[in-house]
Amino acid sequence: MTRTLSKDPRTTRGDRVNDLQRAGTKVTKATISNTLRRQGLKSCSARRVPLLKP
Repeated sequence: MTRTLSKDPRTTRGDRVNDLQRAGTKVTKATISNTLRRQGLKSCSARRVPLLKP
């Protein structure tokens, strides 16, 4: 799971769940988050940028 995340870091948890379901494994989004957190990978949010500069 961490290998595929390093190749495409913008993939969502829902995409990961769908990929695993196609492979025949049933998991939830929370399971994906917990597993990645245990591996040392944390989620991040995009930086907020002002729409207009003075």
